[in-house]
Formats: sequence, structure tokens, C-alpha cells
Amino acid sequence: MLRKLFVFVVCLMAAITTASAQTPPDNEIWYTTTDGKKAKLVTGDDIFEDDHDAKIILHTYSNNKGIIRVSRAITSYGCADYCEDGESSYGFYITGDNLSTISFPTCLEQVLFLSFHITEDIRFKGDLASSDGRCLIIKGVLEYFAGSNINEYTIPDGVTKISGGSFANYNNLQSITIPEGVTEIGMGAFAGCSGLTNITIPYGVTNLGYDNNPPYWGSVGSGVFQECTSLESITIPNSVKKIGWFAFVDCNSLTSITIPNSVTEIGAEAFAGCDNLQSVTILATTPPAIGNFVIEETTIIHVPKQSLKQYIEDANWQEYKKQIKPIE
Repeated sequence: MLRKLFVFVVCLMAAITTASAQTPPDNEIWYTTTDGKKAKLVTGDDIFEDDHDAKIILHTYSNNKGIIRVSRAITSYGCADYCEDGESSYGFYITGDNLSTISFPTCLEQVLFLSFHITEDIRFKGDLASSDGRCLIIKGVLEYFAGSNINEYTIPDGVTKISGGSFANYNNLQSITIPEGVTEIGMGAFAGCSGLTNITIPYGVTNLGYDNNPPYWGSVGSGVFQECTSLESITIPNSVKKIGWFAFVDCNSLTSITIPNSVTEIGAEAFAGCDNLQSVTILATTPPAIGNFVIEETTIIHVPKQSLKQYIEDANWQEYKKQIKPIE
């Protein structure tokens, strides 16, 4: 009996050691590569944090593990090209075609920017990684996806927000399943996913690519589904309140779309470049606020019959009054 207890304790300690070994200390990032060499580290003067005083003190690769160690705990990771005071500031990020895995410390609260080659098939490790290693998830926010060769994917349960740009430019991605519990999908989350043919947004999502600080005019990839050129259909639930700027720019395969009555705001140029869009059905009885709508002259805008006069006389919608028709 004592021998069995001893064996159990030893195994338990080994399991704890192994588990803890998967999570680096608060001031380190670990990674492995496919060729056993140090990955490229792009760095500036400091890591982007409020006080800008964290310094990189070590970047090594040995025993099949790379270590980036800084002078204080890493709570944000990546780089940014501006600060509130207007001064330029750059953090650091790992890049290169040979990355295999990457593990972040659990104190990480924000990912500002990750740069991995789009053809890479890396995995995340540690407590912030999804069980399949495909997603980096911080406090319910899916910050980054790594799955260059995946055609379809189901986002893990527990995710409450899909961060901006997290799935951008995955051309092979044809199908994505978003679980209930997600309430927000960030700007450019699926921008450039040219293989994506249809998508269903679950009930509970209130924000579809909307940001209180809209992108500068004409910025590339800021629309949540911008340049999803194969997108034929999308289901928007009656929980969405705001649709962001450039949301469906250049979705050339989209022929019709229904916007539920919960939507109160549609961002500027949401349907710009949708050359084959034949009809937009808006179920809201009160005309949603719109920016520069920019829609093809041949596109019919269907609105509730009882609200037809209200839409036509609304200052924001008058420009499109010839295209506005009642829902029969």
C-alpha cells in the first residue's frame, strides 16, 4: 500500500512538473522551430507597455527551445507604431518561416501584433492555448489563429470575442463554426478569407466588426468580412446592434443579405464593391444610422412596408430613395 502511494505521489509530482513546464515564467516567451535554429526577433527600444521600461535581456536557442527573456513580466506582447503622446514606440515580435510552437506566460493580457508567415503551421502551447494548439485565447478573447492548411474549423467553446484580424487572409478557410457565447467579432476578423463561402453568426453577437475608433478612410482589411470574395450567404442574428465600417467590402459573390431589426447602425461603405448584390433587406422599422452607404445603383433596398415613408424621408437614406422598396 505504501509503495502504491509512493508511486502515485511520484507520478503526481511528475505530472505537475510537466504541466508547469508548459508555461514559461512571467518574463519569458518560449518557442521551438522546425530547423533547430533561433527564430528572427524584430525589436525596437522597448516593449509596448504603459511605462515602456521592459527590456529584452536574453534571446537564446538551445535544447530545442528558444527563450526570449525580458526585464519584467510580459503583460502585453507585440508592437505598435504610435503612442498616446504621438511618439513612436516599437516592441518586439518573432517572425520567420521556421516557427513550430510558441508558448506565452499566463500573465499575458493583450496581444498587440503577431507576425507569422501565412504558410506556417505553428502551434500554441501552455495555459493560453486551445486544446488543439490552434488558438491563442486570453481571458475569453481569441487573439490569434494558426491553421494555414485547415479548410474548416470550429472555434472552441468559452470564447466570448473574436479579435480583429485573427483569421485574416486564411485563403483555404472555407467553413467556420462560431459557438454560442461569442458576443463580439472584431474589425477585419475574417478579412481576405477568399475561400469562405457561408457563415452563420450565432445569437448573442451584438457587435459585428464595429469599433468606437473607426479605421482611417479606405484602410485595407478593416472590414470584418472584407474581400471574402467567395462569400455567398451570411446569417446575421437578431442580436446584432452594430455592423462595422467596410464590413462586406468587395464580397463579390454576395447576392442578397438580410439585416435584422436589432441593427441600429451600419458603418460607412459596408457594401462597397459588392457588384452582384441584388437586394438588401432591412427589417428595422426605424431606419438605422448609416455613414456613406455606397451601394450599387441596381441594388434594391427592401424595408418594412409601414416604414417606407420614414426611410424615404430620413436624411441619411434620401439619397437612396429610388432604390427603397417595401417588403411584400
